[in-house]
Amino acid sequence: CKRPTFNDEFLPAFNRPNVTLVDTSAGKGLEQVTENGVVVDGEKYELDCLIFATGFEVGTAYSRRSELELYGRGGIALTEHWADATKTFHGMYTSKFPNWFQIGHTQTAINPNAITMFEDQMEHIAYVITEARNRGATTVEVTPEAENAWVDRVRAPNPVTEMVKTCTPGYYNNEGKPGQGAGLFEEFFAEGPMVFRQVLSDWRNEGSLEGLRLE
Repeated sequence: CKRPTFNDEFLPAFNRPNVTLVDTSAGKGLEQVTENGVVVDGEKYELDCLIFATGFEVGTAYSRRSELELYGRGGIALTEHWADATKTFHGMYTSKFPNWFQIGHTQTAINPNAITMFEDQMEHIAYVITEARNRGATTVEVTPEAENAWVDRVRAPNPVTEMVKTCTPGYYNNEGKPGQGAGLFEEFFAEGPMVFRQVLSDWRNEGSLEGLRLE
């Protein structure tokens, strides 16, 4: 349920007499930060130094993490379009936002090798742009029907999403509220990177650009 630590000193450090391990309300985090410490479950812990080691954000709004807002057809904001949850086709393009392509962890497959993952996505996007140009189009946009079908496939129940339901609150399971389309594993193509790569390859080989509208 949490990322493992690959060293021999981290866990034994909790047994030292000058270390206090605090269960932050079943993984929900601190209740309050005060002038002299932190509060957890109503109990104050005084500190000389507080280190913010929160890492990175996963599952928060795309506009927040990218520090910009995107606007599509009719002036709709991406934040509004994705208000309930992320919606894409192949994880790389979104209806109402023509000619916008994205790479990353957006309804694509998890791959421990990030470079390979990004290469697969960039190859696919390059193919779409090249084909659009070859066909005389200047606009590429996914249809709502294709987008909905992909979202349904990504969010279909699978062993991974079922497993993280039992985890303590975190970005894996939408902070303990699984099934609402915001947890990390609810927004990945859970069938795996090899299947995902084959899905993209088959789609390209079919050649009709099914699910995309070219203008």
